[in-house]
Amino acid sequence: MDLINHSSRRSAPGLIVVLVTMLGIAMPSSYAAVFMRSNDSTGSTLEVDALTTIADDTYIFASGLQMEGIIDGDLSAMAADIRVGGTVTQAANIFTQSYRQTGVIQRGLRLFSDNASITGVVDGSLLGVVNTLTFEPGSVIQGDSYVVTARLVAEGTIKENLWVVAENASVFGHVGGSLTFRGDRLEIGPEAVIIGNIEYRTDNENALVVDSSATILGSVLWQPPVIDTEGNGGFWSAVLIRVSGLLAAFLFGLLLIAILPRPIDHALRSLSTRAAASFAAGLVTAVSVIVLAVLFLLALVMAITGSAILDGNLAAVGALLLVIGTLLIPIASFGTVVGSILLYSGAIVVGMWGGRRMMRRETVSRFGMFVALAALTALFAIPYVGIVLAIIVSLFGAGAFLLGLRQSRRDYTSNDSTPSGDVPAVT
Repeated sequence: MDLINHSSRRSAPGLIVVLVTMLGIAMPSSYAAVFMRSNDSTGSTLEVDALTTIADDTYIFASGLQMEGIIDGDLSAMAADIRVGGTVTQAANIFTQSYRQTGVIQRGLRLFSDNASITGVVDGSLLGVVNTLTFEPGSVIQGDSYVVTARLVAEGTIKENLWVVAENASVFGHVGGSLTFRGDRLEIGPEAVIIGNIEYRTDNENALVVDSSATILGSVLWQPPVIDTEGNGGFWSAVLIRVSGLLAAFLFGLLLIAILPRPIDHALRSLSTRAAASFAAGLVTAVSVIVLAVLFLLALVMAITGSAILDGNLAAVGALLLVIGTLLIPIASFGTVVGSILLYSGAIVVGMWGGRRMMRRETVSRFGMFVALAALTALFAIPYVGIVLAIIVSLFGAGAFLLGLRQSRRDYTSNDSTPSGDVPAVT
């Protein structure tokens, strides 16, 4: 269901905002930021008890998180199950399957979860991409709320505007601003209070159901869905494409580390110590891919032409063209595919390098790599400039990867049992 439609030019700047906000895990304001993780193999839950105060930005990767204390800074957490019953004095960035909040977040909340329930307080704005989201009675969102979900139940208080994309949304609480809805069905339940306007875009005007005891002080406006006749795609289509690409790059990066640990380690070292050589190698790779792609097309034309004239007066020429084309097609196609994989891996390698630098570790951090790739995804979404950045980053990374493969081959052929560079363990 295409809920919102904009032109591709309009969606790109908005996508940057969504990605940066979504992954709003910027570099820590102090390099003394706290990094915490649990042992995933034991399924342990990391606990911050009510007597604990962490006076800095905190980054957590764990199987589960139970936070009852105070985090005096930003909280960025990735875990299967997260429960926040304490206080976060700055913003919170949450990536989880299940989220429960009974505590206080004193700035904004960026939430990405399968199901979430909020009973506590968010003093800033809220951005949520959640399958099922519930604002329980007593919950308070002081700022604007932007929600993308399959099912929303809002029984608490949202003091500013509420913007929702959902299949179904039910509002039983208080909305201090306007309510904007895109989806299938919107219900305004008993005792609900909407101070501003209600604007809803659905297939059917009757998709809005308002209980007789509800209070709406503003106007109610229905708009039919916008049909994209130019094939530009919608804003959320662009977002989903970018996010899917981000996740694919992250998973491919983990695969590279698993099967080519030493070449990856050499590649990361090359980016730090041989940046110019890395860029030059990447440029050679890009030119080679272009040449091989052209050669593949020529070989294909030669093979087709040779087959066409094989039975005529030019049978000898046709046979020669067919043989040459048949020989060149697998060579050129293989080289093109390998070179394309190197160029695709380039940005991922740079993401690994950036994540390791950001986390100030010798090992490759999954969390750091994900954040770095997210930042690159946002930068690449900038119109025109993003294309140039993507090319430059890919060339640096692809060249470093190529140098890493070459160095690993040298280590292997020299029978060195302890080649330079440690295997980049993933944390």
